[in-house]
Amino acid sequence: LSYASLRDQASLISAALEPELAAKVFVAVMLGRDATHLYAAQLGVLGAGAAYVCIDPAFPDAHVLTMLQDSGAVALLTDKAGARRCAAFVAGVLDHCRVIDVPSLLDHGQVTPAPWAPPAWADSTNTAYMVYTSGTTGRP
Repeated sequence: LSYASLRDQASLISAALEPELAAKVFVAVMLGRDATHLYAAQLGVLGAGAAYVCIDPAFPDAHVLTMLQDSGAVALLTDKAGARRCAAFVAGVLDHCRVIDVPSLLDHGQVTPAPWAPPAWADSTNTAYMVYTSGTTGRP
């Protein structure tokens, strides 16, 4: 993956997120650590001016739901399997969370890349990412 390609992918993701974003929101990224588009997703969220919350697809459903609810994620960047898995969460509990299939977005170019510049409201005081503990106590 070239830097130019990574930039273009991140830009596409930023453009897809733009309608969901306002100052200081979180976007969940549920892609495996070896997923081809993981870094583009993280950079795309940052480029859009939001913060990301990484969710391991191996986490139990209850753990995933807790993280989505607690973070108030406005969007979930995932793949087809993650979208199918989280459909019940989004429909029943997380009406405010849009699910975006990252590989499909990037493979089909469903949006036009935006210029690579964070929104005007994004500044050095914004959060970049949030990390949850493993949840060994019962809650992440």
